[in-house]
Amino acid sequence: MYNINVLYEYTGEAYCKNPVWVLVESADFCWNSMLHIDIIAPFAYISYGELFDFPAINIPAHALVRTQVTNQIGINLPYIKEELHKTQSNFAHHVLDITRLILRIADIEDTLEYIIDWRKQHEFAAR
Repeated sequence: MYNINVLYEYTGEAYCKNPVWVLVESADFCWNSMLHIDIIAPFAYISYGELFDFPAINIPAHALVRTQVTNQIGINLPYIKEELHKTQSNFAHHVLDITRLILRIADIEDTLEYIIDWRKQHEFAAR
């Protein structure tokens, strides 16, 4: 099981609160399989001070995959594990020590938008 928190930044003239980072937290990620995350608001808030309390890794956009489930993304944990092993000498923690995954909201939106575009394309082709 995992917890999802969101880090917000205040931006713009109106100083609006905008979500920027999603933090997925678990004590036991299964690094040998895809992790499916349901993206359903509202999310718990996390502050910058809490962001670096535990070992974490930023998940690149190319490790996110679309699923056939609405509002769900997959994180390719086997790929992340493999990449960490390649650079282990530059990384202070072992992959099993990581308890937090950090994802950019923009990357999640791009992944979910890809699902929407794919469905529209499929519906159009079926006509």
